[in-house]
Amino acid sequence: SRDTMTSPSPSLPVTVAPTTGENLADALALLIGMKSDSEKGPVPAAAGDVLNHLDLAAENLLVASQNGAVVGTLVRLSLPGSVGLLFPPQVAREPARLGVEDALIRTAVAEFSWRGIRLCQLILPPKDNGSAAPFLRHGFRHLSRILRLRRGIHVPLSPQVVPGIRFATWREAGTAVLEATLSRTYHQSADCPELNGLQSPGEVLQGHQGDRAGRPESWWVVYEDESPVGVLLLNSPTSDSIWEIAYMGLVPEARRRRLGGRLVEHAVQYAAAAGATGIQLTVDHRNHPARRLYRSYGFHRFEEHEVYYLPLSHQ
Repeated sequence: SRDTMTSPSPSLPVTVAPTTGENLADALALLIGMKSDSEKGPVPAAAGDVLNHLDLAAENLLVASQNGAVVGTLVRLSLPGSVGLLFPPQVAREPARLGVEDALIRTAVAEFSWRGIRLCQLILPPKDNGSAAPFLRHGFRHLSRILRLRRGIHVPLSPQVVPGIRFATWREAGTAVLEATLSRTYHQSADCPELNGLQSPGEVLQGHQGDRAGRPESWWVVYEDESPVGVLLLNSPTSDSIWEIAYMGLVPEARRRRLGGRLVEHAVQYAAAAGATGIQLTVDHRNHPARRLYRSYGFHRFEEHEVYYLPLSHQ
């Protein structure tokens, strides 16, 4: 995919294309130059080492050029579940900044659309309004502030006794029941309701599988008196001993009946038995009932992000 346009100043065409072996070093130098030492630490000199250091592949980079010189770069990632993730463009020449930013973002979004991506996202530190501005020009909307919460496994639990509740693994319940129940948990949800319907339940599950290490034995459909009323997706760690509640939700008729606490307890007890030292999750800051629940179980905030999104339609 290519996009050629005239930048505001100087008046030279901007060409955007995937990085090549010839311009990779320049693109990486520009990318690294925009990152603080405190954020990434010492950066190795070799291009391959730089990519490993940033946890990127060369194919993740788009490069903007003017007169053969690299003037901008942008990182874009295609994620499981038909999601595309963009990072703020890095631009070398201030006079042409708007034009280069627009060319990079427009090309990345066009590529995502061509690949069948359904949801494009941007994740920024809190109050980083400047980095969001070029994306807002291209139709991105602010979704919410997302909170990352964590608790230690050693924090004591006082388990609730909820009669009639059982947990069936993904394999026991079957994919059809898991997807149907997952879809019902989104109804009237206070957790990022703007995203409802942008992905199919199958795509959502693909995204959770690819996020860390999706384990069918720790993905459950929650039953009450043999009726499916909730979903709990617990993922194992990839490099540390912190487990992740990738998703937990209840259908509308099962809410406000203390069942949410039972899901949290099940996740914590399972992770503890597997040798975890901690467990963490993500929640929309607007979801006050969920935040109260997690606070009551000893979860504390350790990180937060501002999330922006752009739905992509495929007619």
